[in-house]
Amino acid sequence: MARVDITPGNPVPLAGYFTLKSRISEGIRDRLYARAIAFRDKDLTVLLLIYDLLMTTEEMVQKLKGRLEDTGARIIVTATHTHSAPGGYWDSFVPRIALGAYDPEALDRLCAFGEEAARSAMEDLAACRISVHQGRLPQLAKNRRDADGPVDDGLWALCINRSKAGKGKAILTGFPGHPVIVAERAFKQVSADFPGEVVRRIEEQVEFAAFI
Repeated sequence: MARVDITPGNPVPLAGYFTLKSRISEGIRDRLYARAIAFRDKDLTVLLLIYDLLMTTEEMVQKLKGRLEDTGARIIVTATHTHSAPGGYWDSFVPRIALGAYDPEALDRLCAFGEEAARSAMEDLAACRISVHQGRLPQLAKNRRDADGPVDDGLWALCINRSKAGKGKAILTGFPGHPVIVAERAFKQVSADFPGEVVRRIEEQVEFAAFI
């Protein structure tokens, strides 16, 4: 398991809303990370990369696969879908409207951070026990299109207990909500939104957490 801080040090275009004028950040509410979890079972190794970003792109996935080809791992790349993280990493007309002005170095920076997290996770492998837990959070989720429409209020957690000395528990979790909470209240603040808040609170109790 590993995490790398990807919080921008300077004002950046923020992703998440369709606007012809870039939404430039004016402060940081909380830190952003690229998190990596490596799983190995016999000859199969899987690397799960989770970014505090609006989205990933096919180009990002292919670049990461190229950078990590020597590991022999199968690569899965995902994003928490926060609407308050940097954009600028997709060079196409429509994505530019949603992700802000294109920065040719932005994608390379993100891939370098992801590679660093992935390689650190690969060096941190240890025997573990895994369990899966599911539950429901009634009335927390709402259907934005139809007030009486269906909702998915299921919460799940993958709990990892490791035998490595001093390196104990990890929790991978998810809940089907749409992270626009911070942007609705602080439109130009950099934030990992509620997925980041969930992870921060879980990591007060365990070594590592990640949100999908």
